[in-house]
Amino acid sequence: MAYLQEDIPALERAFKASFERVMEETDDPDWNFNNHPALPFLERFDPSFGVWVNRLIELGLLVQAGYPLAKNDIPPVEWKCLALVNQWRQNRVGKK
Repeated sequence: MAYLQEDIPALERAFKASFERVMEETDDPDWNFNNHPALPFLERFDPSFGVWVNRLIELGLLVQAGYPLAKNDIPPVEWKCLALVNQWRQNRVGKK
């Protein structure tokens, strides 16, 4: 994941822009699969990127539930991305 460290500001901007559009998505699963606003963004990355983001979402849920995640358990770049994912989750929950 070294390529992520090189361009964290661009990744943050892309995430924020994509997640803002995701908030407007429909509940139709077929539409989401074919037209999801995050799809062009995700297609730029290796398929393992989605797996990594899902891992961050799971880590965020564990931390929220009280799991003791130490500062050295994940690298600094993942802490930053975890913060973005958590911010996205909080914004999404707040808009429902």
